[in-house]
Amino acid sequence: MMDSDINALAAVFTKDIYQRNLRRSIDDKALFRVGLIATLAIGLAVIVSAVFITWSPGIEKVFTYTVKLFGGSSRPSRSP
Repeated sequence: MMDSDINALAAVFTKDIYQRNLRRSIDDKALFRVGLIATLAIGLAVIVSAVFITWSPGIEKVFTYTVKLFGGSSRPSRSP
């Protein structure tokens, strides 16, 4: 699941932010390179933040509260 989220964020950055605002006339090969760099940067940011979160004291409480909040705010899934 995380890899698809990282890819989606990189795609949004590459097409919607970089190409639309910074370089309108960019070829596909260069745009592909920007996408690779964006994917790498976002992936590294996720890994680094995960490592810092695991080192944080009391993170179990934050995780538990987040799960409870998300569970209470999302609707139950329906069976087909």
